[in-house]
Amino acid sequence: AADAVCDADIINRCVRGGQNWTLLPQVAALNLRVTSICQGNVGFPGFPQWLGKRSSQGKKQRLLSETAMHMRQRTMVNTSTLRLDYMCTLRD
Repeated sequence: AADAVCDADIINRCVRGGQNWTLLPQVAALNLRVTSICQGNVGFPGFPQWLGKRSSQGKKQRLLSETAMHMRQRTMVNTSTLRLDYMCTLRD
């Protein structure tokens, strides 16, 4: 599957970079080859699940940064130090 993706990518670069639009049928055929090898399953999670996880990760990172910013008034702490040294104490 990786070789098929590489082949499709090489031809796609020729189309877009060299403006060689006559190669578009080959790009379509190579992309169909990739999907037939993968049998429609690329392994990437569904977009809604990915978006939810990304949103949660961003929220946690933002809260960590805000907490570190407030703690900097009294201590010398950055986000990694806060996460590694202080979070266990703050959670309890």
